[in-house]
Amino acid sequence: MPIPEITRTDVLAALRRIDREGVPASRRSTKFSIRYDGNLYPPKYAISLAVAEATGGELSPSDFSGGRESNSLLESLGFEVIQTGEWDTRSRPKREYRRPDENPGTKPTDPFVRDPDKTERGLRVHAKTQNALHDFLAEHGLESWSPDPGDPAYDLGWRDGERLCVAEIKSLPEGGESKQLRLGLGQVLDYQDDLGAHLAVLAVERRPPDRWVRLCKRVGVLLVWPGVFERVIEAGE
Repeated sequence: MPIPEITRTDVLAALRRIDREGVPASRRSTKFSIRYDGNLYPPKYAISLAVAEATGGELSPSDFSGGRESNSLLESLGFEVIQTGEWDTRSRPKREYRRPDENPGTKPTDPFVRDPDKTERGLRVHAKTQNALHDFLAEHGLESWSPDPGDPAYDLGWRDGERLCVAEIKSLPEGGESKQLRLGLGQVLDYQDDLGAHLAVLAVERRPPDRWVRLCKRVGVLLVWPGVFERVIEAGE
C-alpha cells in the first residue's frame, strides 16, 4: 500500500506526539532513526502518526515498508535518517539528565479513587531517590542521563567504561512494597534485555526485606538503596 501524502508539518506533529507519549514497545526501531533536535525517533512509527495527522487514520506498520521506502520519504521532507543499529549512546548526541522535582504536588483528584497524599509521597520519594543516585554517580565520575523520546521508559542510564548500565527507581509505600518491587524487577529486566545493558539496577528508597535482596541477586539485578549506592561502583570493578 502506498504511503498517503504527508508534509514536513505532519511529521513534526508526529515527533511532538512521540515526545509527549513515548513509543510503544512494538513500534521501536532497531536499525534506523530520525535524528531531529538532538533526539532520535523511529521512522515507521513517526510516519504512521504523521499519516494520522494528515488523514485522521493511523497507518498500520503492515501497510508499508520500513527501511528504504520510509527513509526516502522522510529524507525528501528534509529529515535526517541515520543507521543506529543496536542501542548505543556513544553514537548519539550528548545526553542530559532531567532532574525531577522533589516537591511535585499533585493535581486535585477524587480522594475515594486515589489518595492524593499517597500519590504525592510516591512522586516525591521517587524523585529524591533518583536524584540521589544520579548525584552519587556524578561524584564518582559517572555521567548518567534520562531516556530520550523513543527510548524505553527507564529512569537512569550511564556507562561505566564499556559497560552500559540502566536503572529503575521505585518508592516503597507501606503495604505496597512487594507490588512495587515486583513491578520494578520486571521493568528493569525488560529494559536490560531491550537495550542490551550489562548491568540492571533496581534502586529503592530504603532497604527492602531480605528475600528481595536474595531474589534480585539470583536473577542478576543489583538492588540498592541510599547508603549502599557504592555497590553500583563495586559492580564495575
